[in-house]
Amino acid sequence: MKKKKLISQVNLINIKINKMELELEKTFLVKKLPLDLFDAKSKEIIDIYFPKDSLHPKLRLRKNGDNFELTKKELVKDDASEQIEHTIALNEAD
Repeated sequence: MKKKKLISQVNLINIKINKMELELEKTFLVKKLPLDLFDAKSKEIIDIYFPKDSLHPKLRLRKNGDNFELTKKELVKDDASEQIEHTIALNEAD
């Protein structure tokens, strides 16, 4: 019997509230991958979380292409599916 592989996919929804963002993170199971998935363009994003040994890290340093940002995250719920984010854009010299 052939087993079906299921892959979890994360869908992030950011809602701006004043200068903050509320991040709602939803996880879905995908029954099959699109045939042309590996032909799609990709982009490297590097995230470093602080403190790294925390279940819910409060700070994230992100490099997205030539852009850098520092994000402070605050839990709204205990399960991290809702978080308030404060993001500061940085340059490479920072």
